[in-house]
Amino acid sequence: ILRPDEHIAKQRYIGAKNVLTKGTSEWVSFDVTETVREWLMYRETNLGLEISVHCPCHTFNPNGDIIDNVNEVLEVKFKGVEGEYEEQGRWDLGRLKKQKEQYLPHLILMMIPPHRLEPQPRRRKRALDTDYCFSTVEENCCVRRLYIDFRRDLDWKWIHEPKGYFANYCSGPCPYLRSSDTTHTQLLSLYNTLNPEASASPCCVPQDLEPLTILYYSGRTPKVEQLSNMIVKSCKCS
Repeated sequence: ILRPDEHIAKQRYIGAKNVLTKGTSEWVSFDVTETVREWLMYRETNLGLEISVHCPCHTFNPNGDIIDNVNEVLEVKFKGVEGEYEEQGRWDLGRLKKQKEQYLPHLILMMIPPHRLEPQPRRRKRALDTDYCFSTVEENCCVRRLYIDFRRDLDWKWIHEPKGYFANYCSGPCPYLRSSDTTHTQLLSLYNTLNPEASASPCCVPQDLEPLTILYYSGRTPKVEQLSNMIVKSCKCS
């Protein structure tokens, strides 16, 4: 890997894997977390990644003998990039985008803000609460306003006060790492991202709910009661 102003390649070994050929396709993955972390801290070290494949080039006879065979090769493909290769050395992206399935060589990165790395067990996440959702246009999972009139919408005549209230509800898609508070939700969201036709995906559901105080009459006696979990205050992907 060369810099534009250098003539000697600078390479650093990251890892290797031995793969036994099985006659069927299989994925081979490498953890390059430390390398990417270094790229983020020192951008000048980002010279790219180089992948090399070496074949022992042996042929196995039926009797068990091993014979060197220089003509045998180990075929390696990047699924989804079997398109036309231009003279400049770049893939025909226009053709690739038209393919129904793409499995381009990729890195999956999870970027976490610095304040999230600090231990703050009592810190309450408020990214998807009413303060945020009601003050911006958010298409993803968020709290949505919903006013319910007890008489008009539910035909409830027994509640004297209030006449209605904002019950709110949760709605919106859950893209990868959207307010994911469990590893299961993160994996399910990532699975849905990489497999868009799959039915399994996280759902936008209520996280914090508040009670509603109502006034009603039992005969001629007024009574005040608190109904629990009546108002949606924040949502999450789960």
